[in-house]
Amino acid sequence: MPTRARSDLSSLDAVLLLPDSPPSRSHPRQWGVADRRRWLVLLILGTCLNYAARSSLPLTVHAISQELHWSKTDAGYALSSFFWGYTTTQIVGGNLSDRFGGDLIILIASVVWNLAEILHPLAVSSVSLLALTRVVMGAAQGVHFPAMVSLLAVHLSEAKRST
Repeated sequence: MPTRARSDLSSLDAVLLLPDSPPSRSHPRQWGVADRRRWLVLLILGTCLNYAARSSLPLTVHAISQELHWSKTDAGYALSSFFWGYTTTQIVGGNLSDRFGGDLIILIASVVWNLAEILHPLAVSSVSLLALTRVVMGAAQGVHFPAMVSLLAVHLSEAKRST
């Protein structure tokens, strides 16, 4: 197949084929090896932090319940509230990630769930306040996996994805 000189390329071809052209939403840049490794470490770290934050209350709820004289209903209310937020943002997270980019959604969600986690010690005196922070944390963590899938679908070619 004959090669064309740069001057022969149409303007659209030049934007899509030249390596120095910036990526766009419709034609995002595919990750190279260094980018894939960096994102692999960041996504694994983010997922581990996600699970660590979500499991902090279940690990301590027995001691908290005894100290603050919570009933089993109160403890169950505090524990289940995480999943009220988590389940409501699964589909929304995927749509937002497809629209604005998975990297931005993961960043915003990480900040929100960490702020909610920081508020846990202050909120533990009231079951309702703790449940509210758990709902917020669950909502923020609910977008993590859909955003991660969206991010990988955009920046990895089909040949680089697992089945």
